[in-house]
Amino acid sequence: MADWLSFWNKDTRKQNKRKLKGKVVGSIYIPYGEGLVSRGDTVYCVGIEGGELLLITRVEVSKVLSHPQPKWISVSAAPSNIVADYQRKVPKRVIKLLRFLHTNGHVHKFEFNGASVKHAHFQGLSSVRELTKGATDLNALLTKKKPAPKASAAKKP
Repeated sequence: MADWLSFWNKDTRKQNKRKLKGKVVGSIYIPYGEGLVSRGDTVYCVGIEGGELLLITRVEVSKVLSHPQPKWISVSAAPSNIVADYQRKVPKRVIKLLRFLHTNGHVHKFEFNGASVKHAHFQGLSSVRELTKGATDLNALLTKKKPAPKASAAKKP
């Protein structure tokens, strides 16, 4: 079983946001995932927006299906309670821990342009990358409970 990063560009995020935001994801398509992603794998759907890495959702693959586009696949997700969140930012300390395989087979890390995450390396055939380090850290972000809103203090007369 492998862990994968599936990079969603601006158009893909916009298209999926309407139907997935705030919902548990039951299936997704993965461009160029054919021959890579298998049943039992985990796919972390991410995007880069405004120089920030967004962790949109996680899909544990229960079934791989064909897709009309060549080299693309659709995957059905195993039951989960992870909802799609288009505002979930990955902290820089976590980004610096992540490692993934480049198309040449070498292990790479995310690059920064100042404080911003570079995104040029994750397009086309490179939009799906095997994650070799950091899945535990991404899972921790997905299962982290948001703090409850603070109760307002009673006003003194």
